[in-house]
Amino acid sequence: MEEKINIKYFTGDTTIVENVSAWQWRVLPFSVLSFIQPEPDAEWHGTSCEFQDTGLLHFDIPGCWVIPAYTPHCFQVLDRKHCSIWVHLHCTLESGVDLLQFYKLPRFLPEAFALKDTLLTCNAFAHAADPAGYCRFRAACYSILEQVLQQGTAEKQLPCGPFVRKALACVEEHFRQRILLDDLAQFCGCSKSAFEKRFRKEVGVSPGEFILRRRIREAALLLRSSDLTPVEIAEHVGFPDVYSFGKAFRKQLLIPPVRYRKLKRGFFD
Repeated sequence: MEEKINIKYFTGDTTIVENVSAWQWRVLPFSVLSFIQPEPDAEWHGTSCEFQDTGLLHFDIPGCWVIPAYTPHCFQVLDRKHCSIWVHLHCTLESGVDLLQFYKLPRFLPEAFALKDTLLTCNAFAHAADPAGYCRFRAACYSILEQVLQQGTAEKQLPCGPFVRKALACVEEHFRQRILLDDLAQFCGCSKSAFEKRFRKEVGVSPGEFILRRRIREAALLLRSSDLTPVEIAEHVGFPDVYSFGKAFRKQLLIPPVRYRKLKRGFFD
């Protein structure tokens, strides 16, 4: 069966950044694409970003950073004035798995000027009210994915097998409730140890981590788009109380839920 791609969250803008020498570490529940270039007549020394698995990467030329969801990263040593043309997106396969997690992507695409033009197109039509503008926006979204994935290298087979589909469908239906690993294994028709080993191999994380990320992603969406309180959100996404929710959210995204809501509504909406 062929997988379908769902784009569930997409936003973007063009931002002029000034007087920034270093940013804090952050982890986001959606993927980030950011084309960074100097402003006209501005000093330019390139762009750097640090990752926990690869260390600090630096490039002297303009280009696009591609950072999959839940990847700890920290931009550093940026010039005093530069332009960032960016989008934040959450795109999944029909099975519910983040698409970009299944590709070994270059974290920096040098001189990706075609991709820059596509990012600008997305920004131009992101809030289009007319049907034609909305269609152009959706087309630009898929064009971004096409360009990025063409420049990446597929490392793993996409999770099209019945085992993964069955397990992820169960998680998607019940992630707001208490899910026991034994129950998932029994549902998929295998032992607990075999289930966990196979799930980790095909999905890339443990079942518990996947369920936690799904809850946090849902909570982040509600913080951005609703007026529900943290207590209400914690209950809605399956945490036993607001304290465990806050602790898990902060561990995943490095900031408390209330701070996340303020940042998202203040800078990214």
